[in-house]
Parts: sequence; C-alpha cells; structure tokens
Amino acid sequence: MHCYVYFKAHLNNQTAVLQCLTRLQTSLRQLGLKPEVQKRPNAHDGIETWMEIYRDIPEDFEETLAKTVSQSGLYSHIIGKRHLEYFVTVTV
Repeated sequence: MHCYVYFKAHLNNQTAVLQCLTRLQTSLRQLGLKPEVQKRPNAHDGIETWMEIYRDIPEDFEETLAKTVSQSGLYSHIIGKRHLEYFVTVTV
C-alpha cells in the first residue's frame, strides 16, 4: 500500500516547510522508508500545494507518520489540515 499526503502552505513559508520536511524525511529514512516530496509547479494566490509520497508502507505507518510530523515542526507552517490518501497497486 502507498500513502499520499498533501497540504497547503504560504509561499513565504517555503524555507521553513523545506526544513521541516528535511527533518521528517531524515527520520523516516532511518526507519527504512523512502519518502518523496513534490509540489505543484505554481503557487496560486501565494499558496503552494505540497505532496509527500510513501510507498510500501508498514501497517503502523499512520501512527509513526503523525508522531514524526509533530516532531518535525511542520504543523506550525501549514494551512489547514494534512490530507492522507491510500492506494494499492492494481495489476491489469
């Protein structure tokens, strides 16, 4: 299963968001995960949309992620909530 997380942040908070995401990603890599970060190419009205991608996640991932995000300081730089979506690979 894969987890996709998106959130919004003010463009002027980009440096702080990147610092928090670096801390978050470093912590998760130490747990054996290989996270990716993307963002939309253009801000809209000074707001950016960010995407975290986590592939092949363990069963307790959501709890681990919540704890790690809290420790990273990311919550203080985002607008609204982080949205988690889960997908599984389908063989066709």
